[in-house]
Amino acid sequence: MEFRLQAVGPPLQGGTPTERPSSKVDWYIHRVGRSTPRMPSEALIAAKSQLKEPSWCGAALPWAVWNSLILRMAAVAAQAATIWITWPLWQARHYDPAQLWPQTPNLPALPLPQFDVAPWLLGSLVLVLFVPRWGVFLHGIALVWAILLDQIRMQPECISLWVLMLGSLEAPGCKLLARSHLIALWFFAGIHKLISPGYYEAVVPFMLGRAPGATVATGDVIWGALGALFEISLAVLAIVPWTRRACAVLSVPFHLAVLCWLAFRLQWNYSVCPWNAAIAVAGFALIWPWRTTLLADWREASRPIKALVAFVLFSPLLFYVALCDPFLSYCVYSENAPLAWIVQIPADVKAANRPGAARVDHEPDSGAPADTTLALLPGAKVIELSTLQPGLEVAIPPEHRLFEACFEQMAQPGDTLIIEDPRLWARLLGFSHREITKPRDSTVVP
Repeated sequence: MEFRLQAVGPPLQGGTPTERPSSKVDWYIHRVGRSTPRMPSEALIAAKSQLKEPSWCGAALPWAVWNSLILRMAAVAAQAATIWITWPLWQARHYDPAQLWPQTPNLPALPLPQFDVAPWLLGSLVLVLFVPRWGVFLHGIALVWAILLDQIRMQPECISLWVLMLGSLEAPGCKLLARSHLIALWFFAGIHKLISPGYYEAVVPFMLGRAPGATVATGDVIWGALGALFEISLAVLAIVPWTRRACAVLSVPFHLAVLCWLAFRLQWNYSVCPWNAAIAVAGFALIWPWRTTLLADWREASRPIKALVAFVLFSPLLFYVALCDPFLSYCVYSENAPLAWIVQIPADVKAANRPGAARVDHEPDSGAPADTTLALLPGAKVIELSTLQPGLEVAIPPEHRLFEACFEQMAQPGDTLIIEDPRLWARLLGFSHREITKPRDSTVVP
């Protein structure tokens, strides 16, 4: 197919009809630029990318469409892999202490009938590939419904991957939301680590394959600070237009290194590995082609999108005043969220006569509470709620209400729930250390 352009009207600026662009794409962009001088540069770039010469088997896909398609496929594949790795998480579960490996029970937000949601989530992912708009919408509805049935499913990787699917749509507002999500993720994940003492005391030694010592090693502080600052720098590079390509290039080896370290070095927390792979793809698909400023895109967005972007960018600050859940605030590997343990004590042990409190070091998955007084009693058994739950491959979102709900279903009469909250706000309001004991004359919630 050939495109033939005829000279119509006066010559273009500073030229003659013979100097007109020979390509339909260049001619169209020039005419649009003349007729609408206030059109945003992003719209001009989109118009140019959409006009391509027809090729074999239909029109060739422009780069913008390729970016969206690759991001969509990566996010769908990562979400499907995450659901497969955490398959028991999406089933209806009941706690049975008589089992060899008791499962953590469902923690519903509403009294809704329980059913297995994994097939519905996977089915909606298929729709995302073939009818993206409806598929992303239906997958979001299915994910919200699954979380209402069990709040343990409120995992950051699952929510983040849905946002990346949303960013694969062609709507500018959806892409702005996804880009804002990446900026907030990198920035607050780094900030939480940088200012958290527990990150240097427990997480860094654990990640390096060592047990924490009585004092924090200087090398651990240096390596931990460098890692946190690198995450923050990715957010800064993504905000500044002329450094975004550097952000895209640097994000790929960083997230792939996290994936390989968790999967092959530590062999731990496999559920976030697909998420890291998808974020590596998102760095190129969303950040590399981004030309306009964040503020300009925000001003051009609709009011609902403006409100959502502002919430995504600033809501993680509410974590420090206990108004936003840690996982929704990007608290990952920061050790600044509440920790909880259930201590099961034999009936003949008098917990009231225990000696004074004694503190020990805590590391991820150690199973030792910060206050080990009850745990040191004869015959005491400790169940840690803050670590990866057996069979689920995820941790319970570290929030007081969820620890209490889990305790209500799992505890036997006489058991005690211990919650340690390291936030300054918790110390000021007096809930930094809590102990809740189930009366011995009570019955276990089925």
